[in-house]
Amino acid sequence: MLSAALLNAAQFPTIRVSSVTLSGTLDALTADLTIGVAGHEASVSAPCSLHGDAHTLTAVGAVALRQTAIGIAPYSLLHGALQVEDVMQLKFRIVVPIS
Repeated sequence: MLSAALLNAAQFPTIRVSSVTLSGTLDALTADLTIGVAGHEASVSAPCSLHGDAHTLTAVGAVALRQTAIGIAPYSLLHGALQVEDVMQLKFRIVVPIS
């Protein structure tokens, strides 16, 4: 999965998640995210919750993301007899320091 033919972890060691906007109410918050995986980017909306203390504000959530939707071909072997599921579950935690 981490080889150059797939996620290419040597060249892209991280998955980047950044929030474009947060919208909704505190009970039903949605984060519009940009996700970067192996040189590909996708924009998705995900439900999340917001937590805070005196020093940080944190958005936590999860989203299902299809590899094919961001331009990655799921791993396949033996002409498709063995293959990795297209859907990835991405959990995120975005922390913003409060000064």
